[in-house]
Amino acid sequence: MNTIFRKELVSQVAKTIGKTQKLTDTMLDATLDAIVENLRNGKEVRISGYISFLIKEREERHGLTPKQKVPYVKPAHKATKVLVGKKLKDCHKQ
Repeated sequence: MNTIFRKELVSQVAKTIGKTQKLTDTMLDATLDAIVENLRNGKEVRISGYISFLIKEREERHGLTPKQKVPYVKPAHKATKVLVGKKLKDCHKQ
């Protein structure tokens, strides 16, 4: 499987929208910063058909360490949950 990194993604988007790579990179940063800021403020972020981000409260839970089988308590915490939309789920079917 090939991996596309940020630089290649920015280049591809810049060509598609006809803007410079620097402007496109700034737009990507602004988009990601807006997603993070909204999650920090307790808001869910949805990009219809593609992806949704939300913060979930995880309860305290008990477990065992894998090797030593020593019991431990994982404290309650918040975690980012990512839900994949239909367009991303179906992208491999083409």
